[in-house]
Order: sequence, then C-alpha cells, then structure tokens
Amino acid sequence: VAGSGTLIYRQWLAGSLPPTTTTATTTPARASLVLADHRTDIDTTDQPVPALLGKIRAARAENQVAETIAEVRFLRNGTPLTFRVWQTLLGLSFPDDFLRLVEPNFMFGFYHGATDSDPFIILKTKSAIASYSQLLAAERNLPAIWNTLLGQSPAPIGTTGAIIATANFRDLVIQNLDARLLDGVGVTNPVLYGFLDGNTIIITQTRATFLEVLNRFRAAR
Repeated sequence: VAGSGTLIYRQWLAGSLPPTTTTATTTPARASLVLADHRTDIDTTDQPVPALLGKIRAARAENQVAETIAEVRFLRNGTPLTFRVWQTLLGLSFPDDFLRLVEPNFMFGFYHGATDSDPFIILKTKSAIASYSQLLAAERNLPAIWNTLLGQSPAPIGTTGAIIATANFRDLVIQNLDARLLDGVGVTNPVLYGFLDGNTIIITQTRATFLEVLNRFRAAR
C-alpha cells in the first residue's frame, strides 16, 4: 500500500492564540496560508505546556460559526513561532527528517463544520516527494498529534504500539489530488493528509475540512 501510495503521488506530481487574546492589527504579521474568518493569538512566552494546550482547546470552542475557519497563531515575545519551534514546544510526534524538509511558516486552526470543529495543519515543504515519503513512513504516529493538541484518547494499540489491525491508512482521491486517510472502527483520532499543490501539505481529520481548505487555497492563488 505504501509503495502504491508513493507511486500515485509521484504520478500526480509529474502531471501537475493568562487567557487567549483575539488578534490585534498591530501584531507582527505573517501571511496566513489560507484565508481565515477568525484568528486567535496565543502568547507562549513563559507559559507551561499544559496551559498552552488548554488555550488551544479553548480557542477551538470559540467562534463556532458553521462553515468558518479559525486560525490559531503562537507567539513568543510578539513574534510568530516557526513550525519546528512550535511542534518541539508541544511535543508533537513529527520525525526529525521531516522537520528538516518543511519551511518555518505554517498554519494551524480549526474548520467549524456542521457538527464538529476539526483541526488542520498546513505546511510548506522544500521537497514534496521526500516529505511525502517521510509522512508515509511515519503516518501511523500521526493520530498522536491530535491526542496532544485536542486531549483526545489515542486509537487502541497493540503490544507493539501499532494501531489496531482493523484500522489502516488507505489511498483516496479528492478533487484529483491523492491523499491518505485513517478512519474506521476503533479510530478516535482520524487522520487525512495530502498535498494542496506541489509544495503545500495539509494534515487534518475529515474530507470536509480538506475540501474547505483546498477551495480557499485555490481561491487565493
């Protein structure tokens, strides 16, 4: 399956925020990778990780207007964190080789759908094929990212630490883009990842979030 996923992707590539604070216009700017309807800034300066995670969950519960995107930015001394610093601070499970491939700028937020608010991470990569290969090799660790950020229980695991045998990533196509999805019985943290273009990665949970982010990304080009 992994080999098939890599081949499909290569073929596609060849063809083709004390409390959270609402953002102020004086905050140092970094361009959002897609248009957001709301933005919350979280100041990480001298803040313990449990407090930061609590603020993320509070931000998720704010401004829950259906079909909107809420961006959450992370600042230190008024400057947005890079992706590497952010994921290290929160202890997310991205492999080192993958981190070497991604650009500093990133976007984290929530898509408020009809029934739930799904998280997403958008990244820019220096090498699409190498990044895809790294994600493919480490994809079974991706549900732990949502466990950390959202405080949800991870999928059941066996004695080897692998996701239960009945839950596997599978290939799917969304608007002619190849993606990989983990869902099914026993999966409490679904994962959906793919590329919005040749160097833009999205990691989320649902097809609806993927589509909303994709449409906004394309509209901005």
